[in-house]
Amino acid sequence: MAQKMFVIPIDDILFIEAKDDYAAINTTTKKHLHSETLAQLEKSLPSSLFARIHKSSIVNIKCIKELQSHYNGDYTVVLKTGHTLKLSRNYREKLMTLIN
Repeated sequence: MAQKMFVIPIDDILFIEAKDDYAAINTTTKKHLHSETLAQLEKSLPSSLFARIHKSSIVNIKCIKELQSHYNGDYTVVLKTGHTLKLSRNYREKLMTLIN
């Protein structure tokens, strides 16, 4: 079976989630499965536009609408599309630096 390779404009990427040894690249219109790990993708993405926010997710910081704090110190990242992602305490300080 032939495989297709898609070129995804970087501005179309909302967030990327880990899926075992793959990464699910979520765009404004579709979810693409990519055969690299999240760690490998993180190295190739511009750090001024993308931030690791959890061990299993990277977000396009331009797509962030708001951060919602919870009573226990955790945060939820809300995207302009309505998607929500968990912000890990380990990555919170770096994200705050990038968005401020």
